[in-house]
Amino acid sequence: QWGQVAVSFSGRQIGIGLPSFLIFLLVLILAIPLLEALWKLPKRWTDSWRQRSARKKERVFLEGLGLFAKGEWLKAHERFVKAAESPPQAKSSRLLSMLALLNARSFEKTRNALDALSSSDIPGIEHIIAIKRAEIELLSGDNAQAFARLRRLFVPHAQNKHISSLLLRAFVGQERPMPSALREQLLSLAVRESAIVMPPAAEQRLLSECLRESLRRKDKKALDRAWKKMSKAMQNKLAGVYAECLGELGLHKQAENFMHQSIEEGWGDSCLDYYARMDGGHIDQRIARLEKRLQAEPHNAELLLCLSRLHHRRGGLEKARQCLKLYLDLKSQAGTNKKLNESLNGQHVA
Repeated sequence: QWGQVAVSFSGRQIGIGLPSFLIFLLVLILAIPLLEALWKLPKRWTDSWRQRSARKKERVFLEGLGLFAKGEWLKAHERFVKAAESPPQAKSSRLLSMLALLNARSFEKTRNALDALSSSDIPGIEHIIAIKRAEIELLSGDNAQAFARLRRLFVPHAQNKHISSLLLRAFVGQERPMPSALREQLLSLAVRESAIVMPPAAEQRLLSECLRESLRRKDKKALDRAWKKMSKAMQNKLAGVYAECLGELGLHKQAENFMHQSIEEGWGDSCLDYYARMDGGHIDQRIARLEKRLQAEPHNAELLLCLSRLHHRRGGLEKARQCLKLYLDLKSQAGTNKKLNESLNGQHVA
């Protein structure tokens, strides 16, 4: 009938007025989204809690980065450990935590952190661990062990500036010579400024080894080639080594002439140790040359020490004592001035 809706099922029939049916439909339409929202509410609460937790962990991670940038290593480590509890930052937090411990010189904890990282799937983690173990050895003063480890790392990673820098630091800190092939490779890379940065102390020692290797081979031509390849600054520092190599080759006259020339040019201070002890020549002539230069450089402590040794060899004990006293006075004054400058600089910084 018009105005009514009938629903029939299983022999039964239910009649309902059209307005009531429309209201029922409207309520049903409105109730379905409400029921759906109620159904999803627990999941939304869970997702919201997880998002808040993730944002909190991210904030802790960023705090750790800020502390790391400021050099507050142990505090940064604590933040990274806490941030590592959240999966999104877990790997990076663990890695940064280890770096913070290393920078804080907490070596035992760093080793433990490296052991824990060894089983992670961070790309290149084995290489990272090997480098950091070498850094621990270097920072803890075990230069020989660090040098041996870094030699092995350098072979397949010669272009890695960090590895080459650590290798050179370890080399300077221990007495083991650099293998000749590796030495030539490092010196060759140093020529290309973008390849590695060569510390002056490392370069001086490597070039000194080049000179002495030529001496061991009794190869005067190789000695001269190595010498001529050096910069003027390095020749100044290694003039004594070159002169000694000439003397060891039996070229005493050539060695003495070379030292005379170096002393007259004013850059032969590195020759003075060998100049005072080398055999042959005339000691009186050496003393005269040094005294002439001393007139131009009365505060050159190394000249005074060399003169003292030469006077002692000649038998002039009183002259030797006078020169030695002046040398010690200059050294003492230099030490006092250095401490004063450090003190003044410290006050300025404060």
